[in-house]
Amino acid sequence: MTTYIFRRLLQAVPTILGVTLITFFLMQAAPGDPVQILTFSPGMKAEDRERLRHELCLDRPLATQYLIWVFGDWTGECSQRG
Repeated sequence: MTTYIFRRLLQAVPTILGVTLITFFLMQAAPGDPVQILTFSPGMKAEDRERLRHELCLDRPLATQYLIWVFGDWTGECSQRG
């Protein structure tokens, strides 16, 4: 029984990885700039947009953004604080 549970848990890892990868890349493929959508302010300065882009880690490579997206809740790095 222990072997069965271990094997099933091991099989779950690629499934979870695949689902998170697909979800992340679908969100990246959405049209529009995330910063413009979040702010929805045409009068916002370019410096403020770049600061927000940096705070949300949108200025980093996609692989880094994915890892931050997956593990960001654990570390608190680059998250949107309410």
